[in-house]
Amino acid sequence: MNEYETLLNMETRHFVSACIENARKQMEREGKLSEFVHVGKFGTGENFNFDLRNMPQNTAAELTKKAAKKVDADFIFYMNECWAIYPKNQTEASALRREFGRVENMPGAVRVVGFQVETHAGQFVAQVPRVTVDEVAKRYTFGAVEFELMRYVQGPFMGLLPTKGTTQ
Repeated sequence: MNEYETLLNMETRHFVSACIENARKQMEREGKLSEFVHVGKFGTGENFNFDLRNMPQNTAAELTKKAAKKVDADFIFYMNECWAIYPKNQTEASALRREFGRVENMPGAVRVVGFQVETHAGQFVAQVPRVTVDEVAKRYTFGAVEFELMRYVQGPFMGLLPTKGTTQ
Protein backbone atom coordinates (compact mmCIF):
# COMPACT_ATOMS: atom_id res chain seq x y z
CA MET A 1 0.00 0.00 0.00
CA ASN A 2 1.22 3.50 -0.79
CA GLU A 3 0.62 6.62 1.32
CA TYR A 4 -2.48 7.56 -0.69
CA GLU A 5 -4.10 4.22 0.18
CA THR A 6 -2.87 4.31 3.77
CA LEU A 7 -3.78 7.91 4.68
CA LEU A 8 -7.06 8.41 2.76
CA ASN A 9 -10.22 6.65 3.82
CA MET A 10 -12.00 4.30 1.42
CA GLU A 11 -14.93 6.69 0.89
CA THR A 12 -12.63 9.48 -0.32
CA ARG A 13 -10.66 7.13 -2.58
CA HIS A 14 -13.86 5.74 -4.16
CA PHE A 15 -15.18 9.26 -4.77
CA VAL A 16 -11.90 10.36 -6.36
CA SER A 17 -11.81 7.22 -8.53
CA ALA A 18 -15.33 7.95 -9.79
CA CYS A 19 -14.34 11.56 -10.62
CA ILE A 20 -11.27 10.32 -12.51
CA GLU A 21 -13.34 7.87 -14.55
CA ASN A 22 -15.82 10.65 -15.41
CA ALA A 23 -12.88 12.83 -16.49
CA ARG A 24 -11.54 10.02 -18.67
CA LYS A 25 -14.95 9.59 -20.36
CA GLN A 26 -15.23 13.37 -20.91
CA MET A 27 -11.80 13.49 -22.61
CA GLU A 28 -12.58 10.48 -24.79
CA ARG A 29 -15.96 11.95 -25.77
CA GLU A 30 -15.20 15.69 -26.03
CA GLY A 31 -11.45 15.79 -26.53
CA LYS A 32 -10.83 18.07 -23.56
CA LEU A 33 -11.21 18.23 -19.81
CA SER A 34 -12.95 20.97 -17.85
CA GLU A 35 -10.94 22.52 -15.05
CA PHE A 36 -13.00 21.44 -12.07
CA VAL A 37 -12.94 21.44 -8.27
CA HIS A 38 -15.09 19.51 -5.80
CA VAL A 39 -15.13 20.59 -2.16
CA GLY A 40 -16.83 18.20 0.22
CA LYS A 41 -17.56 16.93 3.69
CA PHE A 42 -18.41 13.28 4.03
CA GLY A 43 -21.19 12.30 6.38
CA THR A 44 -23.20 15.50 5.87
CA GLY A 45 -23.55 15.55 2.10
CA GLU A 46 -22.49 19.21 2.08
CA ASN A 47 -20.39 19.95 -0.97
CA PHE A 48 -19.66 22.43 -3.72
CA ASN A 49 -18.66 21.81 -7.34
CA PHE A 50 -17.09 24.52 -9.47
CA ASP A 51 -16.25 24.61 -13.16
CA LEU A 52 -13.17 26.85 -13.14
CA ARG A 53 -12.81 27.46 -16.89
CA ASN A 54 -12.11 31.08 -17.73
CA MET A 55 -11.62 31.99 -14.06
CA PRO A 56 -8.31 33.54 -12.93
CA GLN A 57 -6.38 31.01 -10.84
CA ASN A 58 -6.18 33.16 -7.70
CA THR A 59 -9.94 33.89 -7.86
CA ALA A 60 -10.66 30.17 -8.27
CA ALA A 61 -8.43 29.32 -5.31
CA GLU A 62 -10.10 31.95 -3.10
CA LEU A 63 -13.58 30.69 -4.07
CA THR A 64 -12.49 27.14 -3.26
CA LYS A 65 -11.05 28.19 0.11
CA LYS A 66 -14.29 29.99 1.09
CA ALA A 67 -16.41 26.99 0.10
CA ALA A 68 -14.15 24.65 2.08
CA LYS A 69 -14.47 26.84 5.16
CA LYS A 70 -18.26 27.11 4.80
CA VAL A 71 -18.79 23.33 4.93
CA ASP A 72 -15.75 22.56 7.14
CA ALA A 73 -14.58 20.38 4.25
CA ASP A 74 -12.80 17.06 4.64
CA PHE A 75 -11.32 17.19 1.16
CA ILE A 76 -10.80 19.19 -2.01
CA PHE A 77 -10.46 17.40 -5.35
CA TYR A 78 -9.09 19.46 -8.25
CA MET A 79 -8.42 18.43 -11.83
CA ASN A 80 -7.22 20.17 -14.95
CA GLU A 81 -5.45 19.74 -18.24
CA CYS A 82 -2.06 21.45 -18.33
CA TRP A 83 1.51 21.36 -19.55
CA ALA A 84 4.45 19.89 -17.65
CA ILE A 85 8.20 19.71 -18.00
CA TYR A 86 10.51 17.36 -16.19
CA PRO A 87 13.78 19.25 -15.66
CA LYS A 88 16.68 17.61 -13.90
CA ASN A 89 16.75 20.27 -11.18
CA GLN A 90 15.47 23.69 -10.11
CA THR A 91 18.33 25.52 -11.87
CA GLU A 92 17.35 23.99 -15.22
CA ALA A 93 13.66 24.78 -14.58
CA SER A 94 14.48 28.42 -13.78
CA ALA A 95 16.60 28.77 -16.94
CA LEU A 96 13.79 27.34 -19.09
CA ARG A 97 11.28 29.70 -17.49
CA ARG A 98 13.51 32.72 -18.16
CA GLU A 99 14.08 31.73 -21.78
CA PHE A 100 10.62 30.50 -22.80
CA GLY A 101 8.16 31.94 -20.26
CA ARG A 102 5.14 29.66 -20.44
CA VAL A 103 5.63 25.92 -19.93
CA GLU A 104 3.77 25.09 -23.17
CA ASN A 105 6.50 26.95 -25.12
CA MET A 106 9.37 24.98 -23.58
CA PRO A 107 11.15 22.19 -25.45
CA GLY A 108 10.06 18.81 -24.14
CA ALA A 109 6.81 20.12 -22.65
CA VAL A 110 4.22 17.36 -22.26
CA ARG A 111 0.44 17.81 -22.23
CA VAL A 112 -0.80 16.21 -18.99
CA VAL A 113 -3.93 15.73 -16.96
CA GLY A 114 -3.39 16.89 -13.39
CA PHE A 115 -5.22 15.68 -10.31
CA GLN A 116 -4.90 16.92 -6.76
CA VAL A 117 -6.57 15.73 -3.57
CA GLU A 118 -6.14 17.80 -0.43
CA THR A 119 -7.18 16.25 2.87
CA HIS A 120 -6.15 16.85 6.47
CA ALA A 121 -3.70 13.97 5.90
CA GLY A 122 -1.87 15.95 3.20
CA GLN A 123 -1.67 16.94 -0.47
CA PHE A 124 -1.79 14.11 -2.99
CA VAL A 125 -0.89 14.94 -6.59
CA ALA A 126 -0.81 13.01 -9.87
CA GLN A 127 0.13 14.06 -13.40
CA VAL A 128 -0.62 11.67 -16.24
CA PRO A 129 0.40 12.29 -19.88
CA ARG A 130 -2.48 12.87 -22.26
CA VAL A 131 -2.65 10.16 -24.94
CA THR A 132 -4.18 10.62 -28.40
CA VAL A 133 -7.02 8.19 -29.17
CA ASP A 134 -8.16 9.72 -32.48
CA GLU A 135 -6.00 12.44 -34.07
CA VAL A 136 -8.64 13.47 -36.64
CA ALA A 137 -11.49 13.72 -34.12
CA LYS A 138 -9.13 15.22 -31.51
CA ARG A 139 -10.05 12.71 -28.83
CA TYR A 140 -7.74 11.89 -25.96
CA THR A 141 -7.46 9.76 -22.85
CA PHE A 142 -4.93 9.18 -20.09
CA GLY A 143 -3.42 6.18 -18.33
CA ALA A 144 -3.51 4.96 -14.76
CA VAL A 145 -3.54 7.68 -12.10
CA GLU A 146 -1.21 7.15 -9.14
CA PHE A 147 -1.20 9.78 -6.43
CA GLU A 148 1.91 10.77 -4.51
CA LEU A 149 1.96 12.52 -1.15
CA MET A 150 3.60 15.89 -1.76
CA ARG A 151 4.95 17.25 1.51
CA TYR A 152 6.56 20.47 0.30
CA VAL A 153 4.45 21.91 -2.49
CA GLN A 154 3.36 25.48 -3.01
CA GLY A 155 0.84 27.15 -5.25
CA PRO A 156 -2.57 28.78 -5.33
CA PHE A 157 -4.40 25.45 -4.91
CA MET A 158 -2.37 24.24 -1.96
CA GLY A 159 -3.43 24.50 1.68
CA LEU A 160 -7.05 25.52 1.06
CA LEU A 161 -8.74 23.32 3.67
CA PRO A 162 -9.72 25.04 6.90
CA THR A 163 -8.15 23.99 10.15
CA LYS A 164 -10.48 21.40 11.65
CA GLY A 165 -13.57 22.96 13.25
CA THR A 166 -13.21 26.53 11.92
CA THR A 167 -16.46 27.04 9.99
CA GLN A 168 -18.20 30.42 9.84
